[in-house]
Amino acid sequence: MTQATNSHENTTPNELTIAAYDRNVQSYLDHTSQAYKPHSHLQAWIDAALSRLAPQSSVLEVGSATPRDARYIRSHGFTVQCSDATPHFVEYLKAQGEPAFILNLLTDPLPPGYDMIFANAVIQHFTREDLPAIFQKIHTALGDRALFAFSTKTGSGETWVTEKFEDERYICFWQPDELEALTRQTGFEIVYAETALGDCSDYDWRMIVAQKVKEPHAVNRAF
Repeated sequence: MTQATNSHENTTPNELTIAAYDRNVQSYLDHTSQAYKPHSHLQAWIDAALSRLAPQSSVLEVGSATPRDARYIRSHGFTVQCSDATPHFVEYLKAQGEPAFILNLLTDPLPPGYDMIFANAVIQHFTREDLPAIFQKIHTALGDRALFAFSTKTGSGETWVTEKFEDERYICFWQPDELEALTRQTGFEIVYAETALGDCSDYDWRMIVAQKVKEPHAVNRAF
């Protein structure tokens, strides 16, 4: 894959990516389906996560963008709290009746007590160096046997993408084996894993459901 290059100095990939989304909320919405068809694998992944939750469990969704996934999860009898790192997405979610709040996985503390943290198409926006600490933060916020469901693009290297709109966003690709090794090292057991195309057909996505089982090991910085 192309290596990430961006001319902005003294600004992190996380900050640049959030700013790009914030400027292009409507373009993102225009190019993102609010239905799961024809990508039924997304629904299958979510169903696999929900099947492991007790009735009336609570879910924190990070990087919501739209209420699509929250409404689907809620339709199965669970409570869902939406959040996003992008201020204008939070405004949009509130306008759609979702009491969303701003939450950046990299820089903000995670509220404890949820039975699942759900992150659809979020993890790929963090650098390889930042992701271990984020996984450890999620592990700490979750109770014993709680779930972490996430999806990310597969591949090698890092790049800046312009899919759905022209502003560049940072992407770090992960091979399934290294991603799953990191997940296990941060104290999770993988209970579901599948690879399939996403709504942009240039990339495969790895969709994982992980369950907190123990204290994390020391993370191998080779990731």
